[in-house]
Amino acid sequence: MEYEVKEFLDTLTLEILEPSIFVNWPEINSKLKELESGIRELDKIKTKDKNLFKKQLREAIEKNPKEVLGCLKLLIGHTPSILSFGNAKIDFEKYEIGDSKKIVDLFLEIDIQNLLVNSTSVKDMIKGSLIGLYPNTRKNIRGFIFEKNVEILIRDILNKLKKYKLSYEEQEVIELSKGPKKIDFTIVRNHRNIIAIETNFYSAQGSKPSETIRAYEELQNKLKERNIKFILISDGAGWLKMKKLTKIAFEKIENFMNYNQARNKLEEIILKSFNV
Repeated sequence: MEYEVKEFLDTLTLEILEPSIFVNWPEINSKLKELESGIRELDKIKTKDKNLFKKQLREAIEKNPKEVLGCLKLLIGHTPSILSFGNAKIDFEKYEIGDSKKIVDLFLEIDIQNLLVNSTSVKDMIKGSLIGLYPNTRKNIRGFIFEKNVEILIRDILNKLKKYKLSYEEQEVIELSKGPKKIDFTIVRNHRNIIAIETNFYSAQGSKPSETIRAYEELQNKLKERNIKFILISDGAGWLKMKKLTKIAFEKIENFMNYNQARNKLEEIILKSFNV
């Protein structure tokens, strides 16, 4: 077991993003362009007089609600459509003109006045916020790229094994006792699912991998009842700080590996799945 854990950790792909796509500057610049008029409205508000500030901010919101509210959300690093504190609640997607007063009152409590009055550029602050929020986007991008890399690997292996008439399905839905489960890749032979493959990429440690391993163990057991082999291909620097969880993964998941290991092991596992 210790050897398996060491080999897994030693052969991890720590980062999957290239420097050129680490930050999507065109996307950030496009968002700034979308908010241009809202940025201009907020840049005008510089008064330290609280009542005058409230009046000017309300006027800005009522004049251009979509863009001004979009700016205000980003200035406080908030992306969901709803902002709620106890009984105070704002739904940014369902704005009505009568909402401007409660929005201004809530943002004054957040001290948006201090932020705007002392800022030299609302645009620069929003740009900084977009860059700061981008790690959440990178998580999804990493997962997408990793899944595509695994798909290429599967396709290449099946091309080598074409005499066995294997194929694969993306996002195949398999019916389990608790309902349908969408599998990343399902390898098929003679119109029967023989292998289910799930993928994930962890750039940082957290609680989610632990929950995922438990869910995958249950999935593996359900698939085994139907004579379908389960493979989990996972990678990323996050595993380096989860050595204990890595050991648990090897104990619970029969076929657990990273991408580099899959390049060496996946073909053999596929062949053994139908006793070649």
